Amino acid sequence: MSDHKSKNSTVALRIVCAILFFLFTFVYLHYYQADVLAAAQHVLSDGQTHYVKNVGTGIIILALYLLHLGVLGVTRLTKTAHALTYFPSFLVLAFLTNFNLHATLGYSLIAWTVVAAVLLVIYVVVVWFARQMQLYDNDPKTRYGLFSRAMWKNLFIMVVMMFVVGLVGNSNDVFHHRVKIEKAIVDNQLENALSVGKKSLANDSSLTALRILALSKSGLLGERLFEYPLQGGSKAMIPDQKTCRFVMLSEDSLYRHLGARPRYRMSSMGFLNLIHKIHMAKEPAHDYLLCAYLLDKRLDDFAREIGNYYKVDSFIPKHYREALILHNRVRSHPIVEYSDNVLNADYKDFLMLTREKTSNRERKNKVRDTYGNTYWYYYEFE
Repeated sequence: MSDHKSKNSTVALRIVCAILFFLFTFVYLHYYQADVLAAAQHVLSDGQTHYVKNVGTGIIILALYLLHLGVLGVTRLTKTAHALTYFPSFLVLAFLTNFNLHATLGYSLIAWTVVAAVLLVIYVVVVWFARQMQLYDNDPKTRYGLFSRAMWKNLFIMVVMMFVVGLVGNSNDVFHHRVKIEKAIVDNQLENALSVGKKSLANDSSLTALRILALSKSGLLGERLFEYPLQGGSKAMIPDQKTCRFVMLSEDSLYRHLGARPRYRMSSMGFLNLIHKIHMAKEPAHDYLLCAYLLDKRLDDFAREIGNYYKVDSFIPKHYREALILHNRVRSHPIVEYSDNVLNADYKDFLMLTREKTSNRERKNKVRDTYGNTYWYYYEFE
């Protein structure tokens, strides 16, 4: 009876650990790290293969569980330390989801090899001790019952390993946003691309470049650009492979969108001016150029150029109207005369908020709450 009870307890322990493992790996891979895995596969295969989330998740989970079964067969840890048989699987999972962009766009294989070797040596020692303890484990309270000590010890070990995987895996919000937007642009899901991380202030130049491209492809660049956090000015409009780069998206698609690809790498402003000068700029490049001036706060250049591409009236994009209102307020002799009663009133209210006698942070936050989606806020605070 005791042996039967012990066997049932062991089976229950294995089932609970397996369920916990499957639930964690599925949620972690399918809902959180799918974009990182897609980026890793694209880079490591040089764009020759593509990661399919549903298929990839299933294959990885199956492979990790088979690894666990292999370790279980070798170690035969079925009692108090059974959860340790999942350690190699969690180690591989951490490795797979630790992908980050470096100078060579790859994994830090040497560092991982050293760390894995050290951890596996320690693991072998721990497993040996666990095996010795298991041979002398005859305490019924430890061996029997769904809520026994053995169960709680194993659950604790599983939770610790899952927590460590979460710490080691790529949890960089900006990187996740970038890959999500790139994949959405590749799949022509522009609304999804524009919704990614919109309420987050986390940002970098690469994320800025991707949002600019998604807005341009949607025909909304002059209408919504300054609703997003931006970084890098006009330099962030076109990848330079240093501070600004794409992961999965081809740069050729950007250059085709604008009109031409330069023979050598150029600054964003230099490239935009060149394709306009030689009459190779497509229509989206006009908004790129106008927004480049706005990003660099070159209001006079913007005012000189806008008439070449738009009839200056109340139907031009929102940020262009805001920039012209600002230009007319900061220049005693504006290049382009422009007025809008509603925007004039809003700008007066904006100025009142910026001049309130409060701390800089408090004032900035208050202005952001009301006018954080305007060019005026960008011009004044960013």
